[in-house]
Amino acid sequence: MIHFETVLLLIVSVARVSWSVEEDAHKAISQTPSPSWTPGCNQCAYYRCPGDLERCALGPVTDSCGCCPKGVCARLPGESCWNSTLQGKLAPERRNDGFCAENYQCQLRTDLHAEDEPEAICVCAEEGYACGTDNITYSTTCQLLDVSRQAKKKSLALKNKGPCPSRPEMQSARHLVLVESAGRMISVECDVKAFPLPKISWRYRSADGKTFIELPGPEHDAVINSMDGPDPMTRSSTMQLARLTKDHRGSYECIASNPSGKDALYAYLDVTD
Repeated sequence: MIHFETVLLLIVSVARVSWSVEEDAHKAISQTPSPSWTPGCNQCAYYRCPGDLERCALGPVTDSCGCCPKGVCARLPGESCWNSTLQGKLAPERRNDGFCAENYQCQLRTDLHAEDEPEAICVCAEEGYACGTDNITYSTTCQLLDVSRQAKKKSLALKNKGPCPSRPEMQSARHLVLVESAGRMISVECDVKAFPLPKISWRYRSADGKTFIELPGPEHDAVINSMDGPDPMTRSSTMQLARLTKDHRGSYECIASNPSGKDALYAYLDVTD
């Protein structure tokens, strides 16, 4: 038989549990600010706010919906974002995407079709190479600052805009052996990366070592063509022989030089019958 005291104890215990659950729920809600509702924003909830802003890859930014007083993690390059100046072009719900990190801009995508919903993404505000204090060339100032922030390298900063000075470096094999039949055409390419762009020169040395000629020149029918690009640190040069003869046998040297140093490509050519 159940005594009245036992029943009363059970009722009190259930009431305490119920009160504890309600208290926890109240605490969770109290951690979430209750700003005036912003059109397009999701309902504020404490679990939407980052627990540790130090872990944000590109640092914290203001919450575009005002739900997290300490801020939220910045959007990463290429991610969807919100830009108040694009109101009327972006759907109100896009406000939930949030703001870009420092040094980034939230710009409308230009690769969408007319029937697609407009979208904005984070892009670097300043294009062009950047030289860091570690003497490494970064593709943009944003990349440099991102590396500094993620690696927590406070000593890494912008040294100057543009590439860091660097010695020439061949982008292909430095030693080639070519065998081709007489009467055929042949070309040798010399692609180099460096900053400032290197000076490129060609030399020919005959197979017997008795003849040494700077190319191009009246004593040799080699044709040299050079061009820059596709980026500000690349220069390419091509040596072409339109109709091979036995007199073309020997070594062809492509030399790239700038104030930081030099590099070279060597190609030995053998001409057969």
